[in-house]
Amino acid sequence: MEKFGIKTYIAQNPLKIILLLAVILRLSAAVFSKGYMMHDDHFLVVEAAQSWADGGDYNNWLPWNQSNPSPEGHSFFYVGTHFLIFKSLNFLHIDNPQIKMLIIRLLHALFSMLTVWFGYKITRKISSEKNALTVALILSAAWFMPVFSVRNLVEVVASPLLLWALWILIKDDKIKIQSFILAGLLLGLAFSIRFQTIIFTGGVGLSLLFARQIKGMFSVALGTAVSILLVQGLVDFFIWSRPFAELGGYITYNWQYKNDYGVNNQFMYILVLTLVFSVPLGLLMLFGFFKSWKKYILIFLPTFLFILFHNLFPNKQERFVFTVIPMFAILGIIGWSEFAENSENKTRWAKLTSFSIKFFWILNIPTLILFTFSYQKRARVESMYYFYNKKPAVILSEDSNRTNVNMLPFFYAGKQGFQYLLPQVENPDTIAESYCEHTSKFVTKIYKPEYFLSVSKDSQPDYVLFYDDKNLEVRVSRMRKIFPDLKYETRIKSSLVDALFQKMNPVNKNFPFYIYKTNVEK
Repeated sequence: MEKFGIKTYIAQNPLKIILLLAVILRLSAAVFSKGYMMHDDHFLVVEAAQSWADGGDYNNWLPWNQSNPSPEGHSFFYVGTHFLIFKSLNFLHIDNPQIKMLIIRLLHALFSMLTVWFGYKITRKISSEKNALTVALILSAAWFMPVFSVRNLVEVVASPLLLWALWILIKDDKIKIQSFILAGLLLGLAFSIRFQTIIFTGGVGLSLLFARQIKGMFSVALGTAVSILLVQGLVDFFIWSRPFAELGGYITYNWQYKNDYGVNNQFMYILVLTLVFSVPLGLLMLFGFFKSWKKYILIFLPTFLFILFHNLFPNKQERFVFTVIPMFAILGIIGWSEFAENSENKTRWAKLTSFSIKFFWILNIPTLILFTFSYQKRARVESMYYFYNKKPAVILSEDSNRTNVNMLPFFYAGKQGFQYLLPQVENPDTIAESYCEHTSKFVTKIYKPEYFLSVSKDSQPDYVLFYDDKNLEVRVSRMRKIFPDLKYETRIKSSLVDALFQKMNPVNKNFPFYIYKTNVEK
């Protein structure tokens, strides 16, 4: 009887169950999926914001910390929000970095619930309850959604605001001017998080123009302009004494270095949109997305233009398209559903749909569990957390197996330290022993360990972190020639997901860390 009651409740309250699932998955990711995914979601947000809260400037973004002041092209809205959070936590004497990041992830988890809610509401308004529940379930439990939702990725954080704006423009048949303005304000906030969303906003404006909603188009433009002026213009004016300085720096930088990052694969974003939902479901959704263009142009055109822009721009990275994955999912499900139901071969398409969805969930569930509970960049994070409650450390990062050495997330040490980098050098004997390169006030690259024979004890490392166990004994023996009292302390292992990524693509460099103390008296 109890079992029957549970089934009956689920059947009668599917949306509540889906929303509860979304909350559970996101809270699980917030608690268990520690670490960070890539450079940008930590060093360009967390590290910078915490340094501001501590009275520093980790990346030297602020003009009073630059010798030749010039904006580097970073919106201060999102990182500034983190600055206020960290400043508040400092005031409350919450200084444990892991607790701080748990709070940050929980806030992101709650904010990301707007994606599920508005995804459901939009689909329910323009389609059916069945499709709305399907979209809500996918946005709740697709393998990548929970873990991406708790990360500091501006590409993902902007999505709820875009969906919210679309919902305002869709929910009523007759839209009031103030609703158009509110939608514009939200689109402006999304722009302040991720500059590229201006392409999406332009698509919204064009859609309104095609629908002959001229007043609505200008009202959205007004709301967007006011939002951007207040958030971007005033903040940049306060910092740089001129509005939109960082926006100008962003455009200049990205145009100048447009060919220096990512890959120029013309099919990359189509592959991303398709493969994240697996095949064949991803292909059906891709077909449905393009099939829906005319009927749902208010959603299609902004999404399509956003994808097209990133497809045409040389700098391509997979995460760039994640901003519009919820919109793609909405139109993909609706478009395919309408095609299948209106086709003469309805039975055949229904079987294909059923198989595709079942196959997706068969692949999705184990992947979802793996990623939701994954500790990403564990070795880097835990190696720094090892120094929490210890005095500020000078660390030598030794990775002479490779030509590049990873930056260390000193945020997790609870204080800013100094890092020496020792990479692989092709001809070290041709390099002067004292030769080094000061890459920032917190980082110096050296090319031979003998460099430390000519510097003061105060400038010598307290610890040596050896990346990877390849040639470890040889590397440690080499270092002992410089630091005779070098002593092993601990090994920091990688997480399961890190190890898997490492095997699939060595570029990830998710190695275990071996921490040695130099025992240099200072």
